[in-house]
Amino acid sequence: MEGPSVDGRKVLVLEDTSTTGGSALTAVEGVRKAGGNVVAVAVIVDRDTGAKEKIEAEAGVPYLFAFGKDELGLS
Repeated sequence: MEGPSVDGRKVLVLEDTSTTGGSALTAVEGVRKAGGNVVAVAVIVDRDTGAKEKIEAEAGVPYLFAFGKDELGLS
């Protein structure tokens, strides 16, 4: 973890996009090890490749996104 302490703070993990959910799950683990309370994972673009289901199941937090790939004409 870099930057200010997250110990005892609510934290939103933010990614630009997520394919497998692996990077976000690694971030969640790091925040939790540093004492932070992860409230959700948010991505700008959801690729609809299973990251949502994996993150919600493995991390136990909501997965939020601003845009689906279809909304951006990426389907």
